[in-house]
Amino acid sequence: MTLNLVELLNLRDALDLKRTKMFRHNYEGTKWMDVVDGGYFDFVQQLQSKDRLQKCDFVVSFVKLKKSKARFIGVYAVGDYREVKKSDIPEGFPESLVYNETAGFLYDLKRVSGYEDLEGRIVVNWSSPISWYQWLKPLEVAEILPKGFVRAFPGFYDFILSRKELIDISSAPEAHQDWISSLSSVAGIYLITDKDSGKSYIGSAYGKGG
Repeated sequence: MTLNLVELLNLRDALDLKRTKMFRHNYEGTKWMDVVDGGYFDFVQQLQSKDRLQKCDFVVSFVKLKKSKARFIGVYAVGDYREVKKSDIPEGFPESLVYNETAGFLYDLKRVSGYEDLEGRIVVNWSSPISWYQWLKPLEVAEILPKGFVRAFPGFYDFILSRKELIDISSAPEAHQDWISSLSSVAGIYLITDKDSGKSYIGSAYGKGG
């Protein structure tokens, strides 16, 4: 029997399907790293170009993965909203995230406790790839990732890690054995770049254990 999203979330607390929406955020490459590393995810989610949360009590948030899949981020309670102002933008907000001062609304969204052990771990099959927001549905759960999982090792020729990703992967070795076994088996040259100053450092790893 296939487990679905509603069944899994309702093990914590029952969510009304008629009062709960789902968001699947689509951030690519460095934009996503800017959002996560800067702690801006919650703020970016609060910015909406339209009043999408009328008659809605909760938002179940996801980020887009490949092949019409999405990864669960958390459940948020929906509060009041107002027109967004330029003064609302946090200090240090990355320029790579395009912001239009007249783009719409700023919602009061508060993360709901009780789902922490599932955040970042549930992967669902997003049944309607065209729409990034919709009412809560019993989407099929494709996978439940190990606790602390960041992402799978993509191969030697195609990966860039943010500082936060590197720390998180190192802090959860049991969830990232593919990274450990792959990188410990070879010597290599790496590049560290400071995104603020633009300065770079080139190093090498050639000792025992990679």
